[in-house]
Amino acid sequence: MQQTMRRLVSRVRFAKHTRQVLAISAPQHHVPPHFLQQAVRPLSSVADPAKRKKKPNQLQTLRAWLWDQALHLWHGSRLLYVNSRTAWRLRNQVANGQKLTRRERQLLETTAKDLVRLLPFSAFLIVPGAELLLPFALTLFPTLIPSTFTTDEQRRRRLILRNLEHSVVRRRLLEHMAARILVSQNLSDDSSKTITATLRSLTRGGVIRAEDIRVLTPSFEDDGPLAIQKLPRYILRELCLVMGVYSWSAWFEGLLLPRAMHAVRLRFILQQTLEKREEDDRCLAEVDLNALTPQELLRENERRRMLWLGSESNLRAQLQDWLALSLDQDIPNHVLLFLRPCATDVNAVPALLTQDERDHILGLQGRFADSQIHEWIRKNMDRSARAPKEDGTDLEKNVMEDDIESLKEHVEEVRQELGEIEATKEQLKGFGQVLKSTSDEELLSIFDALADEEGVVEIPSLEKKIQEYLGGKLPDVSALHISLESFYSEDSAHISRADFAAALSRCRQDC
Repeated sequence: MQQTMRRLVSRVRFAKHTRQVLAISAPQHHVPPHFLQQAVRPLSSVADPAKRKKKPNQLQTLRAWLWDQALHLWHGSRLLYVNSRTAWRLRNQVANGQKLTRRERQLLETTAKDLVRLLPFSAFLIVPGAELLLPFALTLFPTLIPSTFTTDEQRRRRLILRNLEHSVVRRRLLEHMAARILVSQNLSDDSSKTITATLRSLTRGGVIRAEDIRVLTPSFEDDGPLAIQKLPRYILRELCLVMGVYSWSAWFEGLLLPRAMHAVRLRFILQQTLEKREEDDRCLAEVDLNALTPQELLRENERRRMLWLGSESNLRAQLQDWLALSLDQDIPNHVLLFLRPCATDVNAVPALLTQDERDHILGLQGRFADSQIHEWIRKNMDRSARAPKEDGTDLEKNVMEDDIESLKEHVEEVRQELGEIEATKEQLKGFGQVLKSTSDEELLSIFDALADEEGVVEIPSLEKKIQEYLGGKLPDVSALHISLESFYSEDSAHISRADFAAALSRCRQDC
């Protein structure tokens, strides 16, 4: 009772003080009547607890959350059912020989993947008590649930997380590419200015069009420093990581196989990925890009690992540049592994994110403490924050100094790789001298002794027998392995007699 009286007295004093202030300021400013009514409310609203605005209790909040989750599950299940019925009709059309459109084929593939995901997901619902482990399983394997149960916000956060994980890898790939081009290629004055400007724009995250990428394509040809056959194993591994094809099996093979054999395996995986992507680009080229919805534009840019944030016009321009480069027969197909069109400046990306997504990124910084990815992000954010305040020339100078330091480190790495290439050439020369003192009939007789009923031999066994036969003439089998590495396939490492004879003749010519 005493507390209520104190509140009433303080309320009356506040009301009197408000009237006095308003009376003094009335000749200068007109005060609307409704302001007085809001400023001096009836004391009954303070004394009567029933008229106060009640805060929602925890029970109401829990009920609303449960209702939202139940509604989300209902919509996801209903959408999965509708997609399954549609996919079954599309499957019958394919069985009858009818051709599907690109959208229909994508719906059929997505629904098939969702139905396959239901098998491990249903195990958590069937086994008693396993549903308690479902949140932990979804944390470790986010793609465990079907796509119809994933919201747009979850998809965007998943894409942001993947881009954060791959940002450092892409930075290393870009620095490796720039160092290779600057070290291994002799540039004239005109081409040097053009290539340097393009590389500077790439390192700073500027706008990259198809014409800029065409300037750098000579370095990716078969005789260039960035040919796919000349890429080292760690670069091939990082390319597989960025493209999303570095699976657990590829990681396990890296532990068991020698480095040269693992590089051949990764190169084969990338070649398969490039062929599938080129086929999808041909199908996309037959579709009018103006007819694509915003969700389809975002998905197509994201599947090609391009920037998926920006306006519809920018996303559509990126796709047009991509198709122009991908379908050009004069451009090597692995160019787009390193270089991707970008119609939006990277410095404008933070403005395209929502406040929740920015807070989510800041909350993920501790997760990447070991890889130092958050330091790189903070460094670039500090640059963009200082850009309006500092002088443009000073900022440009600081950025160039950082780029020069990073390029110097990669120039040293490229020089070491060139030294390894020279050592490999010396090994091949020594192998050529050994071949001159040995006839093809002797080596083919070793092949015939190891051949099975199908007339093929495992390459590791053949290399071991040849080394034993040559004795001290061939102390290292790596040169022979380099000559035979092109015959490794995805399923096996066998070689026929004709291929072995062709490899020997090619070694005699090259060495």
